[in-house]
Amino acid sequence: MAEAKGSGGLAARIKKARATATRLGAKSNELNEELTKAEEAIAALRLGVSAQVMMHADDESGDETYLCFERFEGKWSLTILEGRPDVEMWSTNPLMKVSRSLRMEAARNLPALVDKLMERTETEIVEVDETTAKVAAFVKELREAQS
Repeated sequence: MAEAKGSGGLAARIKKARATATRLGAKSNELNEELTKAEEAIAALRLGVSAQVMMHADDESGDETYLCFERFEGKWSLTILEGRPDVEMWSTNPLMKVSRSLRMEAARNLPALVDKLMERTETEIVEVDETTAKVAAFVKELREAQS
């Protein structure tokens, strides 16, 4: 009789586990939808620069993980860069292809990534402006030399 009661308890736990798994799957899908919207919104800014922010580093193994916004497989994308700088071993994966825990960590780092993208854009503006001035000076000097 104790076995039958135990089996009923197991069946109830399995039923609850299935319901919980269904809820978690639905919540994961919602997270994925919002991350896709975030990626599209960042791409729509059309900044034309890439940036990355460190999500975490493991002091023991030397592994580092970054959230990036970059050109990946032909389009501007949120990616995860993982690796070890000491041995120059890195892998890049689309954000939507990494574990749920990494996607959640990335979601918490999106504001910092956008800040970094804005900083890079401002830096790029200054660099383009300086380069343009140098080219203009070169062209002027070249034309004067030809006169």
